[in-house]
Amino acid sequence: MMLTDKGHMCRCNVFYICQAGGERAQWFGDKATLYMGKGGVHGGGEQLRGTGAGPVAVPQYWKSDMLPEQMRHASGHGGSAVFISAEFVNALLEDREPAIDLYESLAMTVPGIVGHQSSLKDGQQLVVPQFERPKA
Repeated sequence: MMLTDKGHMCRCNVFYICQAGGERAQWFGDKATLYMGKGGVHGGGEQLRGTGAGPVAVPQYWKSDMLPEQMRHASGHGGSAVFISAEFVNALLEDREPAIDLYESLAMTVPGIVGHQSSLKDGQQLVVPQFERPKA
């Protein structure tokens, strides 16, 4: 369980050994809910529940020319691993910052590290450090 900087709750669970499959995402809001079914983008049925809800079409990016032919296959983390790898290599080759830079990566990674530290302290609420982008 985490609180965002705006005081909203965020819960992250990992169920790697769960029979139903452990890697999927769910977002719950007061107006709608979106969840990725078992199989992630490679087969799960994303659903949106709320006003005017229904299935959500997810483009099959891994079958597009966004990736070299050799990388168009299922990969870890619901299919994202090949895209993350390709973006990293392309950023190096094109001498540019990657789409997800250091500060965005920290914002997505550090809460999980602090959450693990919290679990080792019987769920003690810990502060997640912020890594701000330097002012230009």
